[in-house]
Amino acid sequence: MLRYECHRDAGPSGRCIFHDETSHVEAEDIVREAFLREFRDSDGNGFFIGCNIPAVREPVSGPRITAIFSGAHFHGPISFANTRLDTIDFSEARFCGELHMHNCRADRAAFEGSRFGNHPDEDDACPDGVTPSVRLEACSFDELDMSWSFFAAPVIMKGCNFTRSEFSRCEFRESLSVDQCTFRDTASFRTASFWGTTGFTDTSFASGALFRESSFIGHMDFHRVDFQDQRRVTMPVDMSDVSLLGTDVARVRFEAGTIWDTKGGLKMFDVRKIEDGSEASLAEALSVCRNMRENRDYYMDYSAAAKFFEWEMEMQRQFRNAGRVVRRKGMLARVVSMRYAYKIASDYGESIHKIMGLWAALVATSFAYFFTFPDAATLGHVELLGGCWYGEPCGHHPVPTAVIHRALDAMGGAGPSGSPGLVFHAATLLVLGMSFIAVRRRLERRPRH
Repeated sequence: MLRYECHRDAGPSGRCIFHDETSHVEAEDIVREAFLREFRDSDGNGFFIGCNIPAVREPVSGPRITAIFSGAHFHGPISFANTRLDTIDFSEARFCGELHMHNCRADRAAFEGSRFGNHPDEDDACPDGVTPSVRLEACSFDELDMSWSFFAAPVIMKGCNFTRSEFSRCEFRESLSVDQCTFRDTASFRTASFWGTTGFTDTSFASGALFRESSFIGHMDFHRVDFQDQRRVTMPVDMSDVSLLGTDVARVRFEAGTIWDTKGGLKMFDVRKIEDGSEASLAEALSVCRNMRENRDYYMDYSAAAKFFEWEMEMQRQFRNAGRVVRRKGMLARVVSMRYAYKIASDYGESIHKIMGLWAALVATSFAYFFTFPDAATLGHVELLGGCWYGEPCGHHPVPTAVIHRALDAMGGAGPSGSPGLVFHAATLLVLGMSFIAVRRRLERRPRH
């Protein structure tokens, strides 16, 4: 345990005005002025360990110092602006007001174990209804450590540069917005929890990003994110509510058993951005499926690649006419729609069961047909109910068998006097080709590095 001895003069309570439990309320202005004066006049080190600091609404700035706020309790908002710090340490601090940092530079910024608002499993440190947010703007930190931190309110990072960053075990109860930021070294979000909407927009990860074992309870949006070293990027297992619009993930590794969709369908594209009728939005959404299809094909996960191929075809059907949503078809129309044709015939050669089922259906249909039309001698004639023949009155009239034979022969030689025909041969080649692809891919399957 770290033992800290305060260097300030003690008051009537036996503690200094910063460590006294009531001074920040009874003498708020005095405590605030003392804090600003001590911070600005610091000779290189500002120790505010375990201090009670009232609301400081004017931006705090000062000389280049090491500011230690470990275990401090901020009872109101505080803002730092245009400040150069060696180290700023908020480890185990409690915030009951907004933290705003603008144009701040630090070799190290530590928020390890800090709490912004009341944690559900801990004693209430803030008044009811207080949800302090965090806003970092145009900040540059060589090292940022937010591991084991709790955020009850939105967290916003805009225009920031982080060399090394750690967000493991973080709990974001509200939204997290990262806009136009750069992570120069590997950013770790392992086992972090994202309860609200999380967005990374126009952000660059120069080395890698680790989201393995993280939990996305709310929607996750990677919009125009640049993963420069995709092989060092790991994604969570549940990707069912993750959007990847404008983000290249062709070589990103996904965990085995990744969940790609739910009953509501894929959400890697935001339907609301396509419903505006913009062809560009539709093309961007289609590119997500193509990019993911390339990724799954590269890592030989052909079943998932087929899923993205089907969704690409479905989007082109569903969002035609410059992206306007087409009303969903009825059950019968959907069964015979092109999507199901793609699903049956274009499974990337992964499903042998579908190929054998298609073959069995073809054989059964062929046998039924040839049993129906055995030969010219036994066929006799076919009665056409309600039909007309050669201008005669409508009714029951025999149709010459030879006419039927000629019609079947014209359709590919499938009549009883010929061979199975071109149609049968073409279908046979298709089934055998799909079988060959399926067997070859199962034999060659191996992990790629």
